[in-house]
Amino acid sequence: MADQRLTQLSTATTLANSDLFYVVQNVTGTDGSSAKITFQDLNSQITPGGGSAWVLAGSNTSISGVNHVDFTGLSAYSEIYIFVKGITFGSADVATFRVSSDNGGTFYSASGDYVNIGTGTGIESNTTLSAGFYAPTATTARTAAADIQAFNLAQFHPVSYPVRTEAAGTPFSYINQAVAMNAVRVLSAAANNFTGGAIYIFGR
Repeated sequence: MADQRLTQLSTATTLANSDLFYVVQNVTGTDGSSAKITFQDLNSQITPGGGSAWVLAGSNTSISGVNHVDFTGLSAYSEIYIFVKGITFGSADVATFRVSSDNGGTFYSASGDYVNIGTGTGIESNTTLSAGFYAPTATTARTAAADIQAFNLAQFHPVSYPVRTEAAGTPFSYINQAVAMNAVRVLSAAANNFTGGAIYIFGR
């Protein structure tokens, strides 16, 4: 196909992190040279994760009769903040989360996919899902949060739990998969159904 002017090209409605852009870079002694950059790299240079604005990436404000809620299409965000508000269960349980790198087709669930760090000790402990948002288990309403860093980077993903101060829980863990993530599942640790509450997913 012959080259086209920019005005002749159709407009893309979605972009994957691996999609390429062609750019012109100035080179001393020439009129410039062509180069390629991925959408992920371009986006990180325009709006670095730590400096971009937070947006509401997803929510479910009326949870009942299910033991998990999935949020997909999160590949644009390098930081994900999960806020669970007023979560209740029919039987004592705790809200937690898992992540996915295939947009919710599967979620990491093997021992060692998530690593909890012992409070005050720094000792690692392999688990099959993230540290719970709070402890101990309960049926009455609980509110908490988790902050996932480097979410869409092919690196390990540190996780902090900003409201966890009790001795029974860890305020820090990490996701032990050095691949870019793009979906989150908020679930009950013991597979009990939610009876109420809301989940908000913020991204930047």
